[in-house]
Amino acid sequence: MTAQDAAFDRALGAWEDGQLNRHLNEEAAWEDASQKAEDSVWDMKLKELYEMAPVGAERKIEALVEDMTEHVAELLMDSRWDI
Repeated sequence: MTAQDAAFDRALGAWEDGQLNRHLNEEAAWEDASQKAEDSVWDMKLKELYEMAPVGAERKIEALVEDMTEHVAELLMDSRWDI
């Protein structure tokens, strides 16, 4: 291997290391952002989620509210829960 080949291999290795580190840093940033977003969503009230949800999600929230309303009404009627 010539000195020029060795220099090229080192430069290529350094570039590949930089690419890998950028990828890993970006992946870690996305994981952190996803965890923060999930925590925020779980901390929100359903009304807040509904107000900021896209149209398709609004319908799902409405269906969830209907299901939960029926479930809570059953619990109230069975005297297993008090509001």
